[in-house]
Amino acid sequence: MANRVLLGKRGTSDYGLYVSRPTQDVTSTSSGLIFDSNNAQKGFNVVAKGQGVLNSNGSRTFSHGLGFRPFVEVTYTNAANMVGSSPTSAATFSVTLTYISFFNFWYVTSVSVTSGGSGYTTAPTLSFSGSNQVTPATATATISGGAVTSVTVTAGGYYTTSTAPTCTPTGGGPPAYANKVYKAYNQDVSPYIFNSSASNIFEDVFEKVQQPQQGDEEWNLDYQEGAYYETTTSNLTIKNICTGGGYDEYFGGSQIISDNFSGQTIYYSYIIFNCESPFV
Repeated sequence: MANRVLLGKRGTSDYGLYVSRPTQDVTSTSSGLIFDSNNAQKGFNVVAKGQGVLNSNGSRTFSHGLGFRPFVEVTYTNAANMVGSSPTSAATFSVTLTYISFFNFWYVTSVSVTSGGSGYTTAPTLSFSGSNQVTPATATATISGGAVTSVTVTAGGYYTTSTAPTCTPTGGGPPAYANKVYKAYNQDVSPYIFNSSASNIFEDVFEKVQQPQQGDEEWNLDYQEGAYYETTTSNLTIKNICTGGGYDEYFGGSQIISDNFSGQTIYYSYIIFNCESPFV
């Protein structure tokens, strides 16, 4: 319709450039705007933004009250891509070396926890250093109640003297930032809808992938992964569909592998813009 764009004075406002929403008269001060140069900043006008955590199969709804379905960006990641900040206090360790006379070198056989620290939400990464270190040892930490409780040596390394290396923990505190993110799928985009339950095609891309029996082998993969969002004229809903699944393998009619995969927690962020979505 006409009167979508106004360059001039609108009501009692300053002179500027104004663009109304579809079907609305820009000259009417009661009409909603998708652009107002008096309030414009670089890029789109942001109505709301935020971030949070969703457990497996969880969802969250946010009210925007715009009266139309806005353009939205939603990204997410999982715990494996979250980099932890420092804990409240770092754990400390005592390292024991053992000598192998035949090869004339020492290696790490155990790491004892001298102080478990506090504020750990995930196990810290452990690294070894020392002037006598040729190949560093490797180890993994276990936490409980926010503290490191034990350490398992996975490789002893190679040391030229009996001086014990220093074991240093890194990270393990509350999640601070993501080193990799994924774009959530837009449930409002009709090409991605493929069944009557309005399930997004990407939601089930890993579900029920079956391999017919070939000779004596047969396998079945059932797994769901990802996140999606959908909008209404008043709300934005984000859903975590990292619900896990299972993998089964058969040989000669007998099951030889049965693995289950648990659902994952996701960390999400969203931005709601004051313009209509071009994808609806």
